[in-house]
Amino acid sequence: MLAVSLYGRLPYSQKACINVTMSAEVPWFLRRHFNEVEVCLASSKRGDPLLSEDNLKHLIVDLHSAWAAEDWTKCLRLANALTDSMPEISVGWLYRSIAAREQGFPKKAIDLLLPIAHRFPDSWDIPFHISCFYSVLKEFKKAEEWLEKARDVNHEETMGNELCEPDLAGYWAWRRRMGLVHSYEFSPTDD
Repeated sequence: MLAVSLYGRLPYSQKACINVTMSAEVPWFLRRHFNEVEVCLASSKRGDPLLSEDNLKHLIVDLHSAWAAEDWTKCLRLANALTDSMPEISVGWLYRSIAAREQGFPKKAIDLLLPIAHRFPDSWDIPFHISCFYSVLKEFKKAEEWLEKARDVNHEETMGNELCEPDLAGYWAWRRRMGLVHSYEFSPTDD
């Protein structure tokens, strides 16, 4: 039985304390990654016991715990372990780049995600985070291109996150300066 308490940053600046057990309902932010593991393992011919479903789910929960605690060194180490073990799932790649960004390397974060973005066409969060990283680098046209790609995959999730993502603050300020925010659009303000 896996029991872990996660307390950390969630979208919309919510704080949550969540108990995760393998026998209980899986929280929304882990469910997609757990499903991805199950699908990949079902189609995999690997016989390695280290790649058992439970071990991979434990690794994902540990990864989310490191992210919630903002322990970027541990997050990077766990994400690397996950991408080495199961490069077919997106979560390791995504958190590896997030850890690089949080350690102050947004260019490296982009370099980690760009080569694999095409491998996960159903993932809105990979193009979304690429957009965030470009915004941090003040490359706003590229940020906008990748934000559009994220919206094309999942408009609701992207819109729900883009308006409160601090890394996109520069992008929204640029849109306002350029007169690209129309009266019918909502954009975060500087205040």
